[in-house]
Amino acid sequence: VRAGRPDARFLVAGGPAGREVRALAQTPGVEVLGYVDNMAATIAGADVVVAPLRTARGIQNKVLEGMAMAKAVVVTPAAKEGIAASDGKHLSVAADAGAFAGAVVNLLANRGARDELGQSARAFIQTHHSWSQCLSVLDRLVAQALGERLKQ
Repeated sequence: VRAGRPDARFLVAGGPAGREVRALAQTPGVEVLGYVDNMAATIAGADVVVAPLRTARGIQNKVLEGMAMAKAVVVTPAAKEGIAASDGKHLSVAADAGAFAGAVVNLLANRGARDELGQSARAFIQTHHSWSQCLSVLDRLVAQALGERLKQ
């Protein structure tokens, strides 16, 4: 990314940072924040949110948070697991380091594309991951379970 955008900064935020992650802070343009009190404020300051995860378990909340905040988000296939968003429409998916860096550089260079992807991401979250949408599924499951129990 810095080859295409020498001014780019990469902030690593969230959770305890292990030794290998902390060592990234020695790289020019990289800041390892670790746990932050207000993740929303950190995300709000980003032009592009990235999730370059090689492995992931479950839905990645930072991906959803970035999308909900109308940010352009670049993820690996592992970070997209469980999120039904479309590559190129709601977020950008890149499988290798070169493609990942290229997607980030392109979004940093093109504010219009970045804003469009972010707005589409937010609309996706509002449709598929809002509290009312998610809780309606729970309501249906509870009603179904109660109905089956009452039949017994």
